[in-house]
Amino acid sequence: MINEIKAKVYDKLKGDPTFVAMLGSNKPFNNPAGASAKTNSIIPAFNVKGTMNKPLVTIQSGPETRISDYFFTNIIYIRVYNDIEKSFITIDQIVTRAVDLLHLQSLGLTAGAQVKMVRDSVSSETVDETLKLNYKEITIRVFML
Repeated sequence: MINEIKAKVYDKLKGDPTFVAMLGSNKPFNNPAGASAKTNSIIPAFNVKGTMNKPLVTIQSGPETRISDYFFTNIIYIRVYNDIEKSFITIDQIVTRAVDLLHLQSLGLTAGAQVKMVRDSVSSETVDETLKLNYKEITIRVFML
């Protein structure tokens, strides 16, 4: 179920022209011979390379918690990266747009489960020391029935 949720989050982000216009243009992470496009800057976590054009966004799932027999929560982490020399203003604009697109949104899944997404938090300004990139992380709590 979490893979379908991540796919729907990806679809919501890539389907918004305003959001996509704020990103860098990259080749597909899973097909380096493919054509560059801004939608290729929305990628699964752990596929980020410091050589990619910025800004870019990653989607990652977190732990799933069972509340009852029919009620679960999950976490989706969305990171917005930019070059270390650039300001956080662009990151903040992208984060704001992502929250606007995802907060309080409902998703219908193929298995019939209903999902509601709620913005849980947005991290402070941080530097990924390995990638040498600035980022902010949005934590979205996903409620599943």
